[in-house]
Amino acid sequence: MDARKKLFVSLARRLPVYFSVLNDYIRKDVKSLTTGDLMQQTGFTEEQLNEDLIQICGGLESSYDVVLFREKILKTMSLEDGVSTVIIGAGNLGTALARYNIGSDPYIKLIGIFDIDPRKIGTDILGLEVKHVSRLKEVIKEYNASVAILTVPAMHAQQAAEYAIDSGIKVIYNFAPVKLQVPECTYLHNVDLSLDLRSIIFYATSVGKVIETGDDL
Repeated sequence: MDARKKLFVSLARRLPVYFSVLNDYIRKDVKSLTTGDLMQQTGFTEEQLNEDLIQICGGLESSYDVVLFREKILKTMSLEDGVSTVIIGAGNLGTALARYNIGSDPYIKLIGIFDIDPRKIGTDILGLEVKHVSRLKEVIKEYNASVAILTVPAMHAQQAAEYAIDSGIKVIYNFAPVKLQVPECTYLHNVDLSLDLRSIIFYATSVGKVIETGDDL
């Protein structure tokens, strides 16, 4: 990965954290914040923050207007009008994401849910009819969708990713526990829930031992 793309990917991972912090400040009616405030709230280093602030705001300032900063974050994330997103896989995970995670986020516009299981085709989730994956391209073209969330079994994930890419998708959020092959121009983010859970369990048990022994983790 070249340095420019690496910098962009790092920023993309930190943007939602900034967005969450800013939303919290707005709810508390805080009008401005400093780099020190951001360091404390995000846990990011001063170097990371300075890099990001230059890209987001065009330069460094002593303090930042919270509402204006949030607008710049939305613009950087291309979320002013929301991002059209599809889910491929209408099983338990796909349905849960649609109903709870995406359905409650005003910046993620879920425009289609797809599957290949005839028992799921035609069913309704959040007012959206589950369609056969063969209709993916027409829906993506109609709504100019750019993000696909894969919640399919591992054995079908590669084929689902290829369907999505051939249909014009540029970003894939993959929940299937398998390594996917995608073109360089496609951004792929893998989420392994079982691995994350094992990491949490390991950390929890390690913390217990550290507390008992007084050692550093």
